[in-house]
Amino acid sequence: AATVQGFGISLEAIGQNKAAAAALLELKADRMRSKGLAENSTQQKNKALQALRAWVMDFRRAARLAFQDSPQMLEVFGMKVRSAAKA
Repeated sequence: AATVQGFGISLEAIGQNKAAAAALLELKADRMRSKGLAENSTQQKNKALQALRAWVMDFRRAARLAFQDSPQMLEVFGMKVRSAAKA
């Protein structure tokens, strides 16, 4: 304690600074946990979107095959249909 007093620092100030440092370290740890959760969530979302895109592509291929003689049905699904050239 004598060494600390020689520098003009009270034990109370040391305790307050120690508590403040501990609080900052806890905030940093919370931020890192939140960042990890956000990254994991983003990865899961990207995987789900990739799976959805693959499913939609498969569906569109199947719909084009199933309704090749009925283009108006493709339009019902929001798919673009090339109009036949008029003679």
